[in-house]
Amino acid sequence: MICLVLSISMSYLFAQSKEEKELYVKQVQNIDRKMESFIKKGMIDSVAGLFSPNCHMAGEYGTIVEDREKVQEIFNTDKKAGKKYTEYTLNAFEHKVYDDIVLEIGTNTVRYSIGMDKRLYTTEYNYMLVWKRSKEGKYQIRAAMWNLTKNPCAQ
Repeated sequence: MICLVLSISMSYLFAQSKEEKELYVKQVQNIDRKMESFIKKGMIDSVAGLFSPNCHMAGEYGTIVEDREKVQEIFNTDKKAGKKYTEYTLNAFEHKVYDDIVLEIGTNTVRYSIGMDKRLYTTEYNYMLVWKRSKEGKYQIRAAMWNLTKNPCAQ
């Protein structure tokens, strides 16, 4: 994680054009749309493939997961429990580009059912994704963090 912070700090030394930054943001937004589609279709392997092999993921009240295989296990657990997504939308409201890193901040709206239960559950999260461009030029999620926007106990 320290290396990630240092690499963001060092990136200020390398100026990028506005057009380059817009291109990188557009690439990340396109991957966001793929992720939404993969999750709604239950394509767990494809979702996990968007994460870098040495990624970190920290959800609300959960432990920190430190590699792609463990990320896939989390998604597989939801799938085995019968969780089916009818909506999974990433609403990014901020992107910051630092050399080969894109920081994405937004809200995530999730609607799903569980098993034979016909009820739809809706949850909204604040999220932050750190996208890192690989040597091949492909962006992957290096870090993912989220928390609920509302306390479910207060509802």
